[in-house]
Amino acid sequence: MSTADDTPAMPAPHEPLPYATEARPAPRLGALITIFFCALALVVLGGCFLIGVLMLVTQDTGGGRSTRLALMVALYLMAFACFGGAIFFFVLGVRWALRILHT
Repeated sequence: MSTADDTPAMPAPHEPLPYATEARPAPRLGALITIFFCALALVVLGGCFLIGVLMLVTQDTGGGRSTRLALMVALYLMAFACFGGAIFFFVLGVRWALRILHT
């Protein structure tokens, strides 16, 4: 015979069970390393574009003034786009690293 004292106590319905809650997936460290590597690669690529500008300024390449000016503007735009992308990836990587540290 079963009495009321033999039944186990049930948890309250509003309390989550520790074994039934979903675990948060851990952020991946490999993705963080890849983001920082991409940022560094963009800095190097932007530097290469600036070396091209330096070569245009110091050497006579034989083109007309308007051609050299157009090439210089294009190289500057590409360099600053690379530096802007690198800043974006560095900020993204730092936010990701802080998220890893806080978990």
